[in-house]
Amino acid sequence: MPKREYFIQKLQHCFLISHPYINKKISSLILGITAIHITMAQRSSILEGSSAVLH
Repeated sequence: MPKREYFIQKLQHCFLISHPYINKKISSLILGITAIHITMAQRSSILEGSSAVLH
């Protein structure tokens, strides 16, 4: 039984260590996706503006 408790403790410890790292990864991924969407939107609006100027 103590062996199992030790294993569970180790597992929780590993999870606690990896959890903030996973959160950072997810948040950076979300930030990256939103940044890409924003730049794409800006690019399309710039293209529309330049095409309007050309026409």
